[in-house]
Amino acid sequence: MVTKRALLVINRHSNQGENLAEKAISLLQNRNFEIIVCRPSPEESISQIILTHAAAVDFVILGGGDGSLNAGLDALVQTNRPVAILPLGTANDFARTVGIPTKLEDACDLIEKGNTKKVDVGRVNGKYYLNAASLGMSTDVTRLLDKKRKRFFGVFAYLFVAIIAIWKARRFSAEFIHDGGRFHARVVQIIVGNGRYYGGGMTISENASLNDGMLDVVCLETEKWWQILRLFPALRSGKYLSFHKVTTLRTKTLQVTTQVPKSVSTDGEFTTATPAFFEVLPEKLEVFVPEASPLVANLSSINGEK
Repeated sequence: MVTKRALLVINRHSNQGENLAEKAISLLQNRNFEIIVCRPSPEESISQIILTHAAAVDFVILGGGDGSLNAGLDALVQTNRPVAILPLGTANDFARTVGIPTKLEDACDLIEKGNTKKVDVGRVNGKYYLNAASLGMSTDVTRLLDKKRKRFFGVFAYLFVAIIAIWKARRFSAEFIHDGGRFHARVVQIIVGNGRYYGGGMTISENASLNDGMLDVVCLETEKWWQILRLFPALRSGKYLSFHKVTTLRTKTLQVTTQVPKSVSTDGEFTTATPAFFEVLPEKLEVFVPEASPLVANLSSINGEK
């Protein structure tokens, strides 16, 4: 059996990163992987670590959540290295989208099987993302969702801070230019999804996929805070047809302009601001996924076997 070399980057600040680090290393070594282990210090970034070691490994393993994946995404795209995920974060929305198991042993088994698929990557103002980029109410959620709350409440922290953000939500004017034309709207939230899930299990669209070459856009135009509460079932399911205060569209590109610059978060991290140009880059990243992944198909093996 040929030994595969992998760079394992574990985010110690993710929900379970510190507690499960040694177990993850042991499980991977027992599966005949040669592991280079890195735990980023405050002075170094995940992207820097990947760029430093990429040439010496066959693939990268990220132990953390969506924030860890977002932090390393630019380097993964640049180096063209496949990536495997150990979902050690709080929300793990990307892992949920492609069906990566949450149990550590099962996630390591998935890596050992070697099934990979190329998935689409979103980009806004030059910054890559996988799940969703958003502005408006969601940025209040990002600001309130500190590490202490996530560690204490787990995934329920998203619900806790979302209620606060809903109470504070205020509409703002935005202009949208997309593949099919343009329109203006007064909104409280704009979501530009590449994947299916965001914000701890919220669904961008019931038909969203990571390999359809499209962005799924959701604009919430509600006027009162209690109207947002009524939308919660739709936000969980991604089914908005019965709500006239919601605009949805599918597009390959999107330009969003606001009267006052608005912060834009990508996969839960602040990275840019409006005016914002969004685009989708088809099949830009190779990811380890289950053979029966719920939202991607036509799997190939990292060994090149069909």
